[in-house]
This record gives sequence, C-alpha cells and structure tokens, in this order.
Amino acid sequence: MAGYKQILFVCTGNVSAQAPGQVTRDVKMFEDAMTQADQGKYEEAVKGFELLIQSIPTSPIIPQARFRVGYTYYLAGEYDKSVAAFEDLQKQRNIDAATLELAANMIPQILLAKASKLPPDNKGRENAFSD
Repeated sequence: MAGYKQILFVCTGNVSAQAPGQVTRDVKMFEDAMTQADQGKYEEAVKGFELLIQSIPTSPIIPQARFRVGYTYYLAGEYDKSVAAFEDLQKQRNIDAATLELAANMIPQILLAKASKLPPDNKGRENAFSD
C-alpha cells in the first residue's frame, strides 16, 4: 500500500496534512478501491472510487479517483463506460494538466482495444482503426 501513497504524492502533491503513520479517510477509501481493482474486483473498485468522489468531493485525490474510474472500466473491458468516464473527467474543474493529458491519451487506446475485440468484418472495427 505504501506505493499508492507515493504515487498520490507524485500526482497530486501532499495528499493531506496528516501525522506520520496516520491515514486519512480519503486515502483509505482510495487504497481500498485500488486493492479491489488489483484483485480483479472491478465493479467493487469503481463503486469505491465513486463513493470517494461523492463523499469527499474536496479531497486532493479526487482527480486520481476520477481517472481510476475510467481506467478500471478499461481493465474490466467496459470500453464505452471507460470512454464516458474519461470524457467526464475532462469536463471537471480543478483537474491538473497531467491527469487531463493522461485521460485524453487513454481514449484512443480504449477505442482500439474495443475494436480489436470485434470480428474483422465488423464496420465498427474499421471505423475505430481509421479514427
């Protein structure tokens, strides 16, 4: 779990003012959702990230939680939901430039992954590869 805290620090700065060894509620919720995703429990992970977003909307890790919603849908093979989540993230305020860029770069990859799962003669596949 310590790795997630380091990633959060790099992406968002100090996640919260907390005493050493003490974990704030938002960080705990994020870590729990990450654990669910790591275990392949994608539906539960998405619910965890969304609960964090709704429960503590002012947390400095909300941009990462929003990103993780889209990425977790991608891992689950829910490509349309993943694209929708990343598009929604791009419409939010107070999202750092690095997270916005990552989200924008994920969308073409998701569309290609979706297309690669379609039969070769499917028109949707051809359209995705040409976009």
